[in-house]
Amino acid sequence: MRVLHVAETIKGGVATVLNELTKHQRANLSDKIDILIPEEQKEEVISNDDNYFFIRKKRSISALLNLLKIYKVLIKKNKYDIIHIHSTFAGVVCRLYNILTLNRTKIIYCPHAFSFLMVTSNFKRKAYIAIESILAYKTKYIICVSEYERKMALSVGLPESKLIRIYNGIEYESRDKAKLTGRGTQKFLFVGRFDYQKGFDLLINACKKISNINNDIKFTIIGSFVTEIGKEINISDINNITIKTWMKKEELSQEYLENDILIMPSRWEGFAMVPIEAFKFGMPVIASNNTAFPEIIDEGINGLLFENQSLESLIDKILKIKDLDIDYLSISARKKYEENYISTLMNEEVLKLYYD
Repeated sequence: MRVLHVAETIKGGVATVLNELTKHQRANLSDKIDILIPEEQKEEVISNDDNYFFIRKKRSISALLNLLKIYKVLIKKNKYDIIHIHSTFAGVVCRLYNILTLNRTKIIYCPHAFSFLMVTSNFKRKAYIAIESILAYKTKYIICVSEYERKMALSVGLPESKLIRIYNGIEYESRDKAKLTGRGTQKFLFVGRFDYQKGFDLLINACKKISNINNDIKFTIIGSFVTEIGKEINISDINNITIKTWMKKEELSQEYLENDILIMPSRWEGFAMVPIEAFKFGMPVIASNNTAFPEIIDEGINGLLFENQSLESLIDKILKIKDLDIDYLSISARKKYEENYISTLMNEEVLKLYYD
């Protein structure tokens, strides 16, 4: 079986999923597993001779045309059994081309959060729904990364027979139970883009207010701005914040061990990988009660949920967690990871779709 994975961008969780899938498939399938991703993001994936690249300086028409150019060459040159497409823009470009050229290769599509789930105008949302509905015609299966995402897809009319829920997974790593205990409740961690979707403004405002209430609570914030929007937020004068840029996997793992609680104030997500990474290290999570987070976080067991977009609710949960048994939360978080979010489970479910 020969498979082509295509993505218009892989920064963040998509890269993690792509690496887990291709590593497993290259070890277990008899033929080649090819990847087509942006040239400037090639360091995000495991190096391999079957990796192909296109030029993408930023999201633009020219970048999409570059993607299409290489995609056309690959599918004309190779007889693929499966084309596995990741995220919306690659989904539009590749599926539309296959429709226009009458290409009959089986397509598996994972939006990693449908565009119509974003907080946006009603006009745009309807346009995104229409596009997904039309392109579903040329798709064998659509992988939804949460039950929430699957139900939302059903609610807008996408065909139930094509919608398959498969949770994202990360590689299993054993962890000494002793390392899951002994956490405090004073060191909070945020990992992600500094933007509106991730609730970065809510986090900063919470940090400011908490600094006036409790000087012992500290926040480590890892990531960066990815657009000009939001850079006007002033974080230089907040004394309970430490800002760090994006890190390598090994460095980030240390942050999960050294901090106590992860904060995910996102306004919407398809299925965030960061809380799963935190669970792997026995780190409880505070997140908004929207989209897929209630599937991941069990209130008072492995974390807490606050009212989406509510600054007061976020602050309340940050202050409340000190009253809970942090060791119990930590062990429960690790258990949730082991039972639901190991990459072996994801890989087995994806291969079932390939062979169906």
